[in-house]
Amino acid sequence: MRRLSSVLGTVIVTVALLTAPAQAKPAVGWVPCRQNPAAQCGVLAVPVDWSRPGGSTVDIALVRRPATGQRQGTVVVSPGGPGDSGVDVVQQAPFAPELTERFDIVSFDPRGTTRSQAIQCDPDLVAHPVPVPTDAASLRRLARYNATLGAGCLARSGPLVRQMDSDSVARDIEAIRRALGADTISLYALSAGTVPAQRYAELFGPRLRALVLDSVLDRTADTRRWVTDAGQSVEQALGQFHAWCDRTPTCAVRGRSAEVIAQLLAKADRGELSTATGGAVTRWDMAGRIFAAMGMGAQSWPKFAGQLAGWLTGDPIDFVMAGQVGPTAQAMMCLDWQLPVGDLAELQELGRRSAPSLGGPWFALALVYGCHGWPFPVSDPQHRPRIHDVPTLIANGRFDASTAYAGAQRVHRQIPGSTLLTYQGVGHAVYGQSTCGKRAIETYLLTLRTPVTDCPAEWP
Repeated sequence: MRRLSSVLGTVIVTVALLTAPAQAKPAVGWVPCRQNPAAQCGVLAVPVDWSRPGGSTVDIALVRRPATGQRQGTVVVSPGGPGDSGVDVVQQAPFAPELTERFDIVSFDPRGTTRSQAIQCDPDLVAHPVPVPTDAASLRRLARYNATLGAGCLARSGPLVRQMDSDSVARDIEAIRRALGADTISLYALSAGTVPAQRYAELFGPRLRALVLDSVLDRTADTRRWVTDAGQSVEQALGQFHAWCDRTPTCAVRGRSAEVIAQLLAKADRGELSTATGGAVTRWDMAGRIFAAMGMGAQSWPKFAGQLAGWLTGDPIDFVMAGQVGPTAQAMMCLDWQLPVGDLAELQELGRRSAPSLGGPWFALALVYGCHGWPFPVSDPQHRPRIHDVPTLIANGRFDASTAYAGAQRVHRQIPGSTLLTYQGVGHAVYGQSTCGKRAIETYLLTLRTPVTDCPAEWP
């Protein structure tokens, strides 16, 4: 959201939104969803720029699964990604019957994504990102690329591309609450969705019955902490993979998983790896592919180990992670995070020290590079969350390569009265990785209490 002219302006807008129930309630015309008729789909128009409520609007795609029994309230899901579809998540119904019996489950596609007027950018630029920078000249080239890409998104999508920050999404969630006619909501947020969820708690804390931050992002992290945390996390996750492989007779690279990964990265350096379509696979691509496997969790590791063995003998790489996070993620994340590159050599050395097995943490560096030169200013930069009197459960894997456990510990300390639920395993999203964690989160949403704060690792 565009910066308001003063602190007074911020207060005025916040008060106006908090008193919004006195205004006419926006309408949602619910109809059965095409993908799953058991769910209801709808659209809610909200201002593109919340500081100009009478201006142009953006249509937010919504989904609702009404409670099947005695309704207790509403759980709103803030999806991750950045840019994942909450409409798809809720239609797939991953929630326990005890929860869906007593709560309406509601979610949305964040503004500018999927069904919510997804931004359009120059397809040629998107298809041909510049390489990862290696020196001052390539860093300048990256800045020019990002600036041109962002300008193209603005030309094709209009001012929405400058209003995809978490402050705007938080206000969208408040508009959804009003449209539902709910006095309060419970908010379950995942990964990147924990940023607008934290902002919602800052702005509209009295409207929250409960807040769950699953795989949380620490909103106080600067570039150095962002890269260091991420590097250490992926390195620790890889350590867990190697330990699992060594003790598992069926692991296809048992006893040599670390050596195989090192050999694959060396082959990538020599240009000896390719995709099924013949595209070259760089070290950066391979590091991203390994990062993805760590995020998928241990249940995917038997397949991944077999892929490692096959890649070493010439099988094509099934997919690679692009050098940048892509324009949708850039439009969302680069408005929320000030992550200056600074001295490129120092940044890359920091990455190598924190994640020596890969040469640096893919996601953290990809976001730093993706925001370098992005042409729109950060609207809500990092700060300590100002959250008080909100029942908050923070859930995080100890070896989550995507959202560092150290960051979750800091957020726990930053939010008074919060509870930290630790999954002692690997993978991203406690709700999807841990049977114990899933039950604990659902119990919290039902009762505002959790039966455990520590869940054991689960291995295939």
